[in-house]
Amino acid sequence: MPMAYVMINTAPDQKGPVLERVKEIEFVEEAYLLDGDYDVVAVIKAGTEADFTRTLLNIRTVKDVSSVLFLQTIE
Repeated sequence: MPMAYVMINTAPDQKGPVLERVKEIEFVEEAYLLDGDYDVVAVIKAGTEADFTRTLLNIRTVKDVSSVLFLQTIE
């Protein structure tokens, strides 16, 4: 099962709204606000590589997401 931690930066003052939008995306298991270099972290667990890729794209295209860093786990 593909899994990744997604570190997200947002537009200024948009942490909360981005967090709520990311939480609604299918295959996002958890998401939290951060204090530091990144604004939000999300945990993705998808059933297939296609679902995984689609989920990453959906996160990238969330309104007010300015950048992302994907940390995919290896088995």
